[in-house]
Amino acid sequence: MPTARAALHYILLTIVRDHDAHRAALDARSAGTSPAIRRALRWLEKHAVEDFAMYELAAVAQLSASRFHERFLQEVGFTPAEYRSPLRVTRAKRLLREGKRSVTDIAFDLGFSSSQYFATVFRNHSGLTPRESQRRAAGSV
Repeated sequence: MPTARAALHYILLTIVRDHDAHRAALDARSAGTSPAIRRALRWLEKHAVEDFAMYELAAVAQLSASRFHERFLQEVGFTPAEYRSPLRVTRAKRLLREGKRSVTDIAFDLGFSSSQYFATVFRNHSGLTPRESQRRAAGSV
C-alpha cells in the first residue's frame, strides 16, 4: 500500500509540474504578442489535437490567412504547426504515464498520421521514444 501511495504521489506531482511548466512557457511566449495572436494561442491550447485549416485559425485571430501566418511567425517565432507539436507531446506524455493505451492508439488520438511520425516528433521534443518514456514511467511506479 505505501508503494502505491508513493507511486500515485509521483504521478500527480509529475502532472502538476508538467502543467505548471507548460503554462509558464505559454505565458512567456504570449507575453509580447498581440491580442489577435493571443486568441490563436489560447485556441491552439484547447484544440491542439484537432485537425484544422490555417484559415480556421486565422478566423479565430480575426486576420486573413496570409496575414495571420506572417504575424504568428513574427510574434511567436514558430509556425502554428511547429507550435502545436510540443502541445501534443505534452499530452502524449500524460497519456503514456497512465499506461492504459498503446503508443499507436495515443499517436492517432493526438492527430499524428502514423505511430512512426509520432515517435519522431516525440523524440525530437523529449529525447526519448514514446516506448522509452512509457517504460520509465512504469518503472517509477
